[in-house]
Amino acid sequence: MKRFISISILIIAGFLAGAKNPAMYFIYLSDKADNGYDLAHPEMFLSQRALDRRARLGIQVDSTDMPVTKAYINQVTTTGAQLFHSSRWMNGLLIWADNEQINVVKNLDCVDSVDMIRPSSASKFNIKSKVKKEKTNDSETSQWDDQNRQINVQKLHQAGFRGQGILTAVIDCGYIGVDQTSGFDSLRRRNGITDTYDFIRKSNNVYDYHSHGTSVLSTMAYIVPNEFTGSAPDADYCLYITENNNEEYLYESDLWILAAERADSIGADVITSSLGYFYTDDEDPRFVYANMNGTFFRASLAAQMSSQKGILTLIAAGNEGNNDWRYIGTPADAKDILTVGGVDMYGEHSSFSSYGPSADGRIKPDICARATQSTVSDCYSGELKTSNGTSFATPVAAGMVTSLLSALPNVDTETLRNVICSTASQCDKPNDSLGYGIPDAWKVYSMLKDVQETDETTAESDIKAWFEGNVLRISGYGGMYELIDCGGKVVLRGIGDAGLDDMQSGIYFLKCGNKVVKLVHK
Repeated sequence: MKRFISISILIIAGFLAGAKNPAMYFIYLSDKADNGYDLAHPEMFLSQRALDRRARLGIQVDSTDMPVTKAYINQVTTTGAQLFHSSRWMNGLLIWADNEQINVVKNLDCVDSVDMIRPSSASKFNIKSKVKKEKTNDSETSQWDDQNRQINVQKLHQAGFRGQGILTAVIDCGYIGVDQTSGFDSLRRRNGITDTYDFIRKSNNVYDYHSHGTSVLSTMAYIVPNEFTGSAPDADYCLYITENNNEEYLYESDLWILAAERADSIGADVITSSLGYFYTDDEDPRFVYANMNGTFFRASLAAQMSSQKGILTLIAAGNEGNNDWRYIGTPADAKDILTVGGVDMYGEHSSFSSYGPSADGRIKPDICARATQSTVSDCYSGELKTSNGTSFATPVAAGMVTSLLSALPNVDTETLRNVICSTASQCDKPNDSLGYGIPDAWKVYSMLKDVQETDETTAESDIKAWFEGNVLRISGYGGMYELIDCGGKVVLRGIGDAGLDDMQSGIYFLKCGNKVVKLVHK
């Protein structure tokens, strides 16, 4: 295949060749003043699909949706620094600069602070394609669809919910073969890949570099008649590259943010990403477990922000369970997302699957799916094979979420996330290896389908509920509610506060109109 080289790559390469020991920096800008955009006209910077999602879920457009101020970009690049990318959510710039240039940039009025994300001492920035064949396992099993049966997603498919109408963004390393192999024929014929971008090479071509993303996508979108169907075969997909397989530095997690921003702006409903960060080649001292708290790293904040924009985001827990690090990294530590760990065919913890909790004590991973001998496609032959990693558990679960959203298009991310966790296999005893356990797609659908059909409407911020001993307290909602335990049993129907005898500790759902609130009774 002919290698694609964009003009932007040549510009970057030329700058790096001529600059004096350039490093890459993240530049925090002071504000978004006079940037030429107006919140009253969000169609100037968000797609109609993105606006429709916000309207459907009652989410307001705010300043984080607006692009950065172009005049500030001009001030920074006038110093001789080279712009690489800009981030609307973080209100910042990724730039290349030498010592002299960055010292000038630091003193600009429009600059709030500076963070070095790739040192000048790093080896030459390698932006050439580096094809790497994935390590796989030989498997004699013909039960290629077991990973879907394990999470009960096939029942959704049988009911006609196969991800249609839902847009899922994949943020990964590369997609060799997606444009050629036969299992993706259906996806290509219906133009189901709606957007592609490589944030490293600044190119729309994502099919020349690495095959990890191919394996990831195949768990959701691949179809081999009578043998295997992905967990969301009729969904649409956008494919993004943010990972540089040649090195490991902080800027890669910043590119992840840019991909999430792009996914949001074009109207994605789901993000799945099998990337994580817990070290850098320059041994950045910030990469310690104590900082995996959901707020320290920019990528974790961005993952949480994606949820606030109405996207359900799933992140791989990682494969460090047998290694010295052991724990999840960033952005798997983010709040308000689903971090996905791994299990084998028997539902037992995959030994390599990274452990939680987050450094601030939250349950991580949130859920688990098949990570040991997961079914994926070979990027060259197109044949089915098996491979290990939470990289594959995550899209299996993401396909489940995508198929659920095709059945429940108006459910909000918090509700869906809560119900997925609170109906999983060990929701009553979550731990640091499996989280709440293996999800059950049909159980989630069964619990939420009646809620979707109700005519009652409630605002998320209006409902507050909590336990005082064995008394359920409710404010902000005056209608009939149902209190449901993890097994799906209705333990109480009522209006207003109510007491319960012999109330067991554990997780409960409170269904109030079209809102489901998760409660914990201790």
